[in-house]
Amino acid sequence: MPRRFSTPTRRASRAGSWLALLAATTLGPGAVECVDAVVAGDEAMDDAEGSLRLVVQSFAAAGVSEHGVPARGTRPLSSLQRAVTAAELRSGVPVRLIQLGAVHEEPTVVLAWVEQGEPDLELDALTASPGAHAAVGWSPGDDASGIRVVLRKRA
Repeated sequence: MPRRFSTPTRRASRAGSWLALLAATTLGPGAVECVDAVVAGDEAMDDAEGSLRLVVQSFAAAGVSEHGVPARGTRPLSSLQRAVTAAELRSGVPVRLIQLGAVHEEPTVVLAWVEQGEPDLELDALTASPGAHAAVGWSPGDDASGIRVVLRKRA
């Protein structure tokens, strides 16, 4: 008879990430949460030359203003960075954020930006913040149809 996996292992296997599987098996039940989002920017960086770095962070909603700005000292629950092209941004880039530790019951806010550069930030962009020329967007994570972040250049 095949062995059944525990709930955290099944949840981690659905997450499709070795990090999620590792967290579920070492940190225990409820220690990992996956946040899926699509980041798009219709014309956000069409004029950019060279490489583009997409940075995505998730925050507990209580630490973010109604305009999508994290309060000073608020730390992201998770982050990622990757290289993208302007064409990928126009189509929408699917991302999965892995939040480790105690799973939060409150909604999650996803903040994203794209700027020129390589995905070479330390700590996978956990301490990063958008530069002056970045296209930025955010979305509350309580939308049942999925999280979609639309990037726009700042005025």
